[in-house]
Amino acid sequence: MPRAEVQSFPCVFYGAPSRPLPKPPVPPLDHCLNRYLEYAEVVARGNEETLKKTRHVVEEFRNSGQIYQQRLLRLAEKDENWINRFWLAEMYLRIRLPLPVNTSPAYIFPKQHFKDEDDWLRYTALLIRGFADYKDKIDTKQLEREISTGKNKVNMCMQQYERILSCYRQPATTEDEHIIKPKRNRENEH
Repeated sequence: MPRAEVQSFPCVFYGAPSRPLPKPPVPPLDHCLNRYLEYAEVVARGNEETLKKTRHVVEEFRNSGQIYQQRLLRLAEKDENWINRFWLAEMYLRIRLPLPVNTSPAYIFPKQHFKDEDDWLRYTALLIRGFADYKDKIDTKQLEREISTGKNKVNMCMQQYERILSCYRQPATTEDEHIIKPKRNRENEH
């Protein structure tokens, strides 16, 4: 099956569309490989033979990988956000594990204890109302821009938010497909 092109949305500040985010940079190949080796040393601690093989493969790729680095740089020039081209497919659409358990943020909700059926129905209604209000904020660009939690606070691209409650994940053999609902005129909604 041919790979579908990823639909590109501009990464803008919600509430301030005149201030787009800068394109994400492509890190230098040497930097990526050195960081990879740093982590490999931690994971392979005590297994010198495995680490030796890993170092050898990384050094081979340091030379041959320049071709891929150049392709990635060209892609980054062309795309609004080159990361999205890979992220959605690799971290979501190609995963063949039960998605609710492995990717759903709902699992961070605290466990609820309900007294009776009315209690859990009220809670469910509040959740649905909250999701609907949140979706409305996304659609009307009123949602506050997310900021990274790392040492260097940076504005996050919220392109994926456009898909929340707006697309269908159609199953396929190797990579599922997102069917995105077209935007509608919201004037006549009640």
